[in-house]
Amino acid sequence: MLKECDLTFKELIENLENNQKDLSHIKGLAWRNENQEIIINEPRPFIENLDDLPLPRHDLLPIKKYIFPFMTSEFTFVVASRGCPFPCTFCRQPIMWSRVVRTRSAENLMEELKLLKKLGIKNFLFHSDTFTINKDLVMKLCKMMIDEKLNLKWTCNSRVDTIDEDMLRIMRKAGCWMIAYGFESGSQKILDLCKKNTTVEQGKKIVELTDKVGIKIYGYFIIGLIGETKETIQETINFAKNLPITFAIFHVASPYPGTEFYHQVKDNDWLTSEQWEDTNQGGSSPINYPQLSSQEIMTGIQKAYRSFYLRPIAIWKILRSIRNFSDLKQFIMAGINQLF
Repeated sequence: MLKECDLTFKELIENLENNQKDLSHIKGLAWRNENQEIIINEPRPFIENLDDLPLPRHDLLPIKKYIFPFMTSEFTFVVASRGCPFPCTFCRQPIMWSRVVRTRSAENLMEELKLLKKLGIKNFLFHSDTFTINKDLVMKLCKMMIDEKLNLKWTCNSRVDTIDEDMLRIMRKAGCWMIAYGFESGSQKILDLCKKNTTVEQGKKIVELTDKVGIKIYGYFIIGLIGETKETIQETINFAKNLPITFAIFHVASPYPGTEFYHQVKDNDWLTSEQWEDTNQGGSSPINYPQLSSQEIMTGIQKAYRSFYLRPIAIWKILRSIRNFSDLKQFIMAGINQLF
């Protein structure tokens, strides 16, 4: 299925249940016919109003198997919007959503949140590319959550340029306990080259403000983007260490097919592998730059993890957050995988 799959998947199931072998009329589907020829059907338009979709059946999911550190009860995801308008060269979301942003209404989201509460699910992640993209929606939804006294705990993803103190304070009051920001790099040169359209200084200011209102911070960083050097890696390490964040993850810069980043490294013959399975932000680097090898990128990532987490303040913040044996076990395993 290509791009938005909700209606495509529904029509495919209906056809298979009716034993129809010809799938050529299903928009948004790529398939093989009886001769093993690849057929790509007509594209399917995006769903204009996400409120038209039925509420997800969380009761049919194996919720007890979903694990999120520092949450002591069942956890799930709530999709508040689809799409992101920003031009970051490394991001695969524009391929999926064509930079078209659609949001659910606050009323529709509240229906789902009330359903979660009835099911006994008290923790969730707003799974949106940038939850804070629409300030009016966030403010309205948070006010409704407060007025309805939902008492749910939640997290979300954000950009440092789409949030302010008013939003942070009402989000905190509505139950937000952690925000994940995509900082990507501590080097302004790297941020400019990957078209992040943010500044290092913006990152510093919004993190200080987030910490001030009492919300924990999870930092996303990427090592190995265009222009990366040993010096810019060190800038990112220093930047992360000087921020009041509790958790940091240092991803490998992965040239996902179709992204501008992919075409940049491919056109310059910097790719070491054309196998899609080797493109994994949690795996090894498939890029060799003239000034920085794939091995040096991986060495930089390991150095970043060690520099960030093997500090007394970082260890203390994590220990203070651990609530049960499961949390402790997860961080021991993560430490073994990333630090050694």
